[in-house]
Formats: sequence, C-alpha cells, structure tokens
Amino acid sequence: MAAPKVEITKHWHDGSETIGYAEGKLNGREFTASWATWCPFDAIFYDTWLDSTKSQNKAIACVLKKLGAVPPVQVA
Repeated sequence: MAAPKVEITKHWHDGSETIGYAEGKLNGREFTASWATWCPFDAIFYDTWLDSTKSQNKAIACVLKKLGAVPPVQVA
C-alpha cells in the first residue's frame, strides 16, 4: 500500500505557541488537524470522510513536522 499523499494548504498557531491548527488534503480528501503542547497530535477531524487511521495521522504529523509547525508536532 502506498504512503498517504499529504498536502498542507494552511497552518496556524496561537500567539502563545500552545495550540496548532492545519488544513489540507490527504489522498485528495480535505482534513483539518489540531494539536497542542499538552497533546502533541491529538485530534484530526476529516471533513469528507470519517475513517482516521494511525498511518494517516502519522503521515499528516510527519509533513507538519517537516514544515516546522508550531508547537512542534510529535510523530509516533
């Protein structure tokens, strides 16, 4: 199975660098993701479908880490 293709179209963090948010596409489907310093990569909310797997979460986290997202994203 091919690795998920992830495109981040927007990412943002609050002024205190405590909470991060991103929008993008995973294999052509839109998603939003959020994380915080107390929960490095907790929530992914898919806009167009409801299945969220560990490999999908990891793929999104890896791309956010490469982009230098704030707060830093942990990759499990």
